[in-house]
Amino acid sequence: MNNPVLSFCIPTCDRPNELNNLLRQVIPQLVKKSSHVELIIKDDSSSNDNLEAENLFNESGLEGGYYRGLKEGLDQANIFIVTHAKGDFVWWCGDDEEIIPGAIDKVFDIINNNHISYIFMNFITHGNTSAANKDIEGVMNVNEFIEIAGTDMTLLSTGVFNRKEALKAIDVAMTYVGTHFASQPLILSAMIGQENQEQNIYFVGKPFLINHPTELTKEGLFWDGVYTFGVIYYKLLYEFSPPIERASIRKYLKRNFGHIWRGLVIDWIRRDIPAPRNRLWELKIYWSYAEYWLAFLIFMMPKKFVALALKLYKFFVKKHYMQP
Repeated sequence: MNNPVLSFCIPTCDRPNELNNLLRQVIPQLVKKSSHVELIIKDDSSSNDNLEAENLFNESGLEGGYYRGLKEGLDQANIFIVTHAKGDFVWWCGDDEEIIPGAIDKVFDIINNNHISYIFMNFITHGNTSAANKDIEGVMNVNEFIEIAGTDMTLLSTGVFNRKEALKAIDVAMTYVGTHFASQPLILSAMIGQENQEQNIYFVGKPFLINHPTELTKEGLFWDGVYTFGVIYYKLLYEFSPPIERASIRKYLKRNFGHIWRGLVIDWIRRDIPAPRNRLWELKIYWSYAEYWLAFLIFMMPKKFVALALKLYKFFVKKHYMQP
C-alpha cells in the first residue's frame, strides 16, 4: 500500500489500559478499510506495560508502525507522527478517547464526497448527555469554524486533516514545541487549505468521540488556562491572519475568555490558592472586554462572599456554573 487515504495515529505515554481500550474499539473499524488505512502508534512509555497494545497492533495486520521512543512530550510525538504518516489525511487521537462505532466510515464518506482539507469530529465529555453544536453538519470556511468551535478545536482528537496542507506549517509548528500547541499550526494550515478554495472544513455535529478528560494533578495546569488558551492561542491565530480574520479571532477570544475565567473563579474557591489579581499581561489583550473588568472585581472580593454568590447563582440562574 503506497498511499493510504487515512493514517489513524495515537500518541501515548504510560496509559496502557486506556490505550488497550481504544485499540479494541478502533481496530475493527480500521480493518474494514484495511486497504486504505494505516495505524501509527507513538509510544513514549517508560515501562513495558504496553506489550498488550503492541500485540493488538501486530495481530490486526494493519499497515503502519508501532514506534517506541524516549519521552519527549506530546508536541514532539505529534510532529514525529505527521512526518512519518503516509496517508492523505491524518487523524491524531488521544489514548484516553472512545471512538463511537461508525466513525471511520463517516470520515471516509466525507473524504469521498467533499473537496475539503479538514474534518471536525464532534465529541461528548464522559458524563454529559449531549455535545455543543450537535445539529451542525456540512462545509464551512475557517472563520465560520473558529467562531462556532471555539476552544473545542484545540482537542487533538477532533481533527482529521490533509497531511500535505498541514506540512506547509511544519516550521511554525516547531516553534511551538513545549507549549502543548505544536499540533495547532499544522491543523490551522489544513483548515485554510488550498488557494482559492474557500470552504475547506467539514463540521460533523453528531458526536463520534467520547472524551475522558485527563485528571489534572499539577496545581498550575488549569490555573494557567487564560495564558494557554488566551495569550498563546491568540498569538498562534495571528500567525495565520489573514486569511483568518481578526473579527473571528476576537469572537474566539471573547467566548474562550468567559469560559476560562469562570473556571478560575471555581478553582480559586475550591482550593487554597491566591486569586490572579496581578496578571497585568492579560490586560494587553482583554482590556476591551467588559468581562475582564467583571472578573477583576470578583477577584478583589473576599473568597467567602464569592463562594456564597456562586451557590445563589447555581440555585436561581443556572445549574452548571461553567455555562455562559
